[in-house]
Amino acid sequence: MLIGRDPFIFSIVLEPVREWNRNNDKYDFTFCNGIMQFSFLGKLFPNNEIQNITLECAVGELIRKLRNIPVNDNIYYEFDIEAAVKKIYSLVYTGDESEDLRFKVAPQEFFDKGYDVFGVRSSKDRTVRFIAAKSIYDKDTGVSEPVGELLQVYISLPYIDEMICGLEDYLKQIHEFPSKSIIYENSVKCISEENAVRIKIESSDTFIAEINGEKIKSDEDWIYTVAEAFHYPVYSEEEKQYIDPKPGDHSTRRSGITFNIFNDWSTDLSWIKESNIAMFITNVDKMYNSESILKDFEDNILHFWEYEAERIIVGGVRRRFMVYCID
Repeated sequence: MLIGRDPFIFSIVLEPVREWNRNNDKYDFTFCNGIMQFSFLGKLFPNNEIQNITLECAVGELIRKLRNIPVNDNIYYEFDIEAAVKKIYSLVYTGDESEDLRFKVAPQEFFDKGYDVFGVRSSKDRTVRFIAAKSIYDKDTGVSEPVGELLQVYISLPYIDEMICGLEDYLKQIHEFPSKSIIYENSVKCISEENAVRIKIESSDTFIAEINGEKIKSDEDWIYTVAEAFHYPVYSEEEKQYIDPKPGDHSTRRSGITFNIFNDWSTDLSWIKESNIAMFITNVDKMYNSESILKDFEDNILHFWEYEAERIIVGGVRRRFMVYCID
C-alpha cells in the first residue's frame, strides 16, 4: 500500500510479507511483519536493503512522530543538507538523557541498520523538512557520520495530515486483520486419492475444478486449462464482448486469454457464487514445470484470496482457495 498520493514527492510504502508471518506452519498476522520504505522525490529509501519491519508497531509509532515533529528554524533554514544531518546527529545521538529523539521519524529497525529519516519543522511556514541518511558509527570518536547520498524533501503540513489519515486507516486494518488471518491458510497441498474423494464429499458451498496435469506441456497450457476449468470469460473480437466459450473450445481460449487477463480473472472470480474454491490436479508428476507454476499460483492468486481481496476489490470478500495435488 502507498501512503501519500504522490511517490514522486513524498510517500511511504507498506506491504505485509506472507512468509514473514508464518508461525508453526500457519500464517499469523498479529504483528503484521512486512516492508516499510520511504519515497523521496521518486527515490526509495533504503533502496538497497529490505528489512523486516513489525508494521503493527511501526505504523503507530510513525503516526505519533509525524504529529510531533520539532520546530527548529536554524536547522530548517540555515544549514545545508550535510550540515543539517550532522547537527541533528549531535542532538539525537548524545549517548545520555539529553537525546532529542523527536527528530527521528523512521522506525527502530531502520536505525539498527544505520538508516535514519529525520523531520524538522519551521515556525514560519507550514512545512516540514525531511532528510534521509545512512550513517556509520565511529567507535573511536563516538560520533555517527553520514555516508552515501543524502535525500531531502520539503512537505506541507496539510499533505502530512493526509498521510496521517492514511496511516490511521492502515493501522485499523492491521488491528482488524489478525482475527481473520488464520482462517483459510490457502495453499497447495499434496494428498492421496482417497483423501481427495473424502474432501470432495465433505466440501460444502465449494466450487470444484479438476485438472489433468499430464495435459499441461507449457505455461500457456496451464493458463488455458485453468481458464476453462474456472470458466474464465474471453474477449471475442467477432462479438466485441467477453464470452464464456463452450467446454473444450481451446481455439477460442487460446485467442482470448493472455497472462495479464489470466491474472485479472484469477483475482476476480465474481461469476463463481460458491464461497470456497478447490482445485484438484492429477498427474502432477507429468505436468510441465509444476513446482514453479504452482509456487507462483500460491504466492500470487491463493495469497490474494487469503487476505488481499477485501482491501483491493470493492465489496470483496476473502475466500478459502485450496489446490490439491493428488499423489
